Amino acid sequence: MFAELTRRGVRGLHLGIDPNNTGAAAFYERLGMTRLPAEPGGQIYGVRFDD
Repeated sequence: MFAELTRRGVRGLHLGIDPNNTGAAAFYERLGMTRLPAEPGGQIYGVRFDD
């Protein structure tokens, strides 16, 4: 998916997850996504694609 988004000119991606979903957090971290600042009770991950 990241390769296709890059091909289409998308520069990055971010998403929010339930902070109790530790499996999803581990999955997104394995994909190279970084945890971003979020409001209390939220969890956001993001990644920038190389230009």
